[in-house]
Amino acid sequence: NARLGQAAPQIRNLNILLRDALKRHAHDVAGRKRSAMLYARAVHGTLKIYGANPITAFFLMPAVHIPTFITFVLAIRQLPNEAIDYHTGGTFWFLDLASADPYCILPVLAVSTAYLNLRAPDAATESNRTLGAVLRNTAQISLFVALPITFQLPAGFHIYWISSSVFTAVSSRVMRFGGRGYPTLSSS
Repeated sequence: NARLGQAAPQIRNLNILLRDALKRHAHDVAGRKRSAMLYARAVHGTLKIYGANPITAFFLMPAVHIPTFITFVLAIRQLPNEAIDYHTGGTFWFLDLASADPYCILPVLAVSTAYLNLRAPDAATESNRTLGAVLRNTAQISLFVALPITFQLPAGFHIYWISSSVFTAVSSRVMRFGGRGYPTLSSS
């Protein structure tokens, strides 16, 4: 969420202040509690100033992507059983969706679109080395390590993967409204 990204520098500073306060009050339970309470209020105030809502950031995108992903997976699983032209329904150089791409263009395109999705700028994780950034970097490396394995997968799988990655990219940008954050429901 772009708004969380805008609030992130202040929250990082609050984390440093809390860490220092906890060190100062290492043997003072009341001081530690007071520091934690002040920290929680400050983080809440910072999020309020920026209009950021962590719950929205963590639940809105999955609420859109998970049902779409499940629909795609269920449709792809049934395709070989139900589609008569699965072996002849391809186009361009991949005429048979049930066999691997002979030129390996589809696997490279699929991995590239997934990689670009992982590289999409996210202000909340670009400026620091959080767990999210580490996981994203691990996923990027894993994509390229797995690339040779994907050469053997059917073209239909790669078409699904590419369309899923493109859908993710487009919906992520639409949900961000050009960096202004997620939409909020307002009572009229």
